[in-house]
Amino acid sequence: MIVRFSGRSVHTVRIKGKPTPEGHKILALCQGGYTYSFLYTSRINSIVGVQKLDQLTPTSSVAVQLAKTLPYRTRSFNLYMDNYFSNVPLFKHLHALNIGACGTAHINSAHFPRVLKVEKNEKLQWNPLTGVVVDYQVLAA
Repeated sequence: MIVRFSGRSVHTVRIKGKPTPEGHKILALCQGGYTYSFLYTSRINSIVGVQKLDQLTPTSSVAVQLAKTLPYRTRSFNLYMDNYFSNVPLFKHLHALNIGACGTAHINSAHFPRVLKVEKNEKLQWNPLTGVVVDYQVLAA
């Protein structure tokens, strides 16, 4: 999310084309209009206090850290995310923690299944029972 701020600050980010194009960028875990936990980002320090996990990008490490704030050991959760966070290694890591994940992806993202790559003018036959196992237990449809 971006918290609107139009003053002077070295931490202010500008992202053209967004509903709030200028402000402070915050990565958050939300549901139904409520924010459960969040991490403040900065153009100078990036994301402070995040432990970089092996085989995950810094952004994926943030998603794992936010997910670990949930009581995932006693309850089940499914996280829904956009293509900024979605990737197969992250989904594998969350699956190992018994946290479900679902998200949109670009076809040129890492580990995207070749079976699902189609040309722009070509249509993919949609069937809700069809899926492709990408990497042990990660399913793409």
